[in-house]
Amino acid sequence: MYYLPRRRNNFLSIGKLQQKNLTIVFKKDTCKVYHEKKGMIMSTQMSSNRMFIISAPVIVPECLKIEKCEDTKIWHYRYRHLNWKGLNILVKKGMVRDLPELHEIEAKCKDFLLGKKHREAIPKKEKWRASEKLELIHSDQCGPIKPSSNSGIRYFMTFTDDFNRKTWIYILKEKPRAFETFKLFKILVEKESGCLTKCLRSNRGGEYTSAEFNEFCSSNGIRR
Repeated sequence: MYYLPRRRNNFLSIGKLQQKNLTIVFKKDTCKVYHEKKGMIMSTQMSSNRMFIISAPVIVPECLKIEKCEDTKIWHYRYRHLNWKGLNILVKKGMVRDLPELHEIEAKCKDFLLGKKHREAIPKKEKWRASEKLELIHSDQCGPIKPSSNSGIRYFMTFTDDFNRKTWIYILKEKPRAFETFKLFKILVEKESGCLTKCLRSNRGGEYTSAEFNEFCSSNGIRR
């Protein structure tokens, strides 16, 4: 219910009632609300302006109640979660006019603790690298690029060998050409290197997850 002090009537949300596992039935100009265990808990007829009016005493929600808050906590919020030692320095050096003497409180501010968290260090080296050619191929597709080239090229597709970081780039007119491009790339690099493609890593975009693409990789022993 939306509590509006200056309005004579408040609005009752049907969505909120349903979230409370209540059943609302509108039938023959009547609104009935049912509780799973208590049965029907309210019923009302539709008014002349097509509204359903329910007479009930006004209950002030708990969210409008004011709780006593300690001075240290108040000033901690006002100074963007400044710690107690910093607040105490402001008091001792008289840096803020009329700032009261503050006392350390035991309760910890959740927002302050979250803000002080540190991100784990990002490793500078990979934990695993391919030890031979074509053991791991990274692939990605970019586009559509605007404007397109004079020949209508709007996409390009890359393949990078994790072992030696060699990269191949293919230009494409259409996005669905990714599967055909990979087959051409596979034949080319395997004949040049004498090695087999063992693993293909991508961003799992739709151009890499088609049924025929997955079937081709499975039949050729290429892990995804």
